Amino acid sequence: MRTLVEQAQSGFARMLREGILTDIAINAIGGSIKAHRAVLATRSPMFLRMFSHNLREKKLSKVDISDMSIDACQTLVGYLYGVIASEDELLVHRGELLAASDKYGIADLKKACEESLRRDVSTKNVLERLQAAHTYGLPALRRTWVRLLVDFGKMYEIPEDFEEFMDAADQDLIDDI
Repeated sequence: MRTLVEQAQSGFARMLREGILTDIAINAIGGSIKAHRAVLATRSPMFLRMFSHNLREKKLSKVDISDMSIDACQTLVGYLYGVIASEDELLVHRGELLAASDKYGIADLKKACEESLRRDVSTKNVLERLQAAHTYGLPALRRTWVRLLVDFGKMYEIPEDFEEFMDAADQDLIDDI
C-alpha cells in the first residue's frame, strides 16, 4: 500500500508525464519539455524570479536551457516534480545536474550531486573534482580531494597532470591547495 506522500508524488509525476494543464515549455539541447510554472517556481528560487517578474520567460512561456541535454533536463524536471532519479541516471547526468542545480538554486539536488561525486574520487578524476568543488562551492567534495591529494600523498602519483593543472588553475584555487 502506497503512503500519502507516494500518492501525491505519483500525481505530480502523472501531471508531468501526461502534460496535464502545462503552461511552460523548457527547451534544452535536442528537445522540449512541457511543465508547470508553479511546480518549477516552488522548487527553484531562480524559476520563481523568472516567473514573478516581467522577464522574457514569463512573457513567452518558455525557458531556454542551452547548456543542458534534453535527457539531463528531463531528469532535472522529473526531480523537481518528486520523481527521484536512479543512481545510474544521476551518474550519467550529474555534471549537467550539478551545473543546473547551482544555476537554479536547487540545494538538495546540488547536495545529491556532491555526494555522488565524493563516492568515486580517485587519482584519475581528482583534479576534475577539485575544479567542480571550487566552481560550485562544494565543501564536502573539497575536503575529500584534500584528503586524497595531501593526506594520502596522491599528488605525487600524478605529477605531470598536477603541474599542468596548477599552471592553468584559478589563483583562488591555487591558494586553497
